[in-house]
Amino acid sequence: MNKYKKGFTPDEAALLAIGLSGDNLSNATSYLNPFMSDETNSEAYHYDFHGYDSRTNQETHEKRPTNLTPKNINKAQQIKDALIDEIFICYEITHEDLSYEHIDTAISIGSVDPRHRSNTQAETEIEIYRSFYYDESMLNPDPVNTKITRKSLAKWFYNIDELEIAKKFDPNIDNAPTSRPEHKEQNKELERSPYWQELKTKTETAILKFPEWSKRQQKIKKSENLHEWIKTDFKANERETEIIKKVMTELFETLN
Repeated sequence: MNKYKKGFTPDEAALLAIGLSGDNLSNATSYLNPFMSDETNSEAYHYDFHGYDSRTNQETHEKRPTNLTPKNINKAQQIKDALIDEIFICYEITHEDLSYEHIDTAISIGSVDPRHRSNTQAETEIEIYRSFYYDESMLNPDPVNTKITRKSLAKWFYNIDELEIAKKFDPNIDNAPTSRPEHKEQNKELERSPYWQELKTKTETAILKFPEWSKRQQKIKKSENLHEWIKTDFKANERETEIIKKVMTELFETLN
């Protein structure tokens, strides 16, 4: 994957999810099975997997990538369809609002009156990197060519328990906060704890005031002046002081 690329179409994301590069899932499907389309011999269906051509002889066809299988292509198609649904949510438009017809990988969408758009309450982690419309009226979004941000793709895959795919878009996703429903519920439970709220407030205040305090110190020693400052100024007990120091050590290079 191009590490500099920040936006991906549903086709690109779906193919990357199954370990392939490219920008057209239908072409990959036709490469796998030349009989799946009446237009297999069309230039539009030519797809080059690192030099493998679906129109060449059987010997070349047998060298296709091992992950180009009917099962993976089916999974990629499901991913693509799901991402298109997510994109429509981003545009605040549902499929029912649109007159559309699938033509290979393109979608022909009729004019959409903004007054007829659904006030959907659906939520999505997907964020649009680059919007794409069929015309200048900007009433007819083109979901197939719309690009999704790399980070939101990682988050989306992570939240549907596709960790390995998520890591293709963000190798550090495992360490990032998520919006999984169970995590939200856990956070709500924490918010109900007076002790947690008090510790959180002390920690956030110490982090906020540390830069200014550190300027007045000739030398900072975690077990001495930093410890005493946290304990005295924020009325933290020994255990809380140690916790706050550990958090601050992670955030400030001067404490390492």
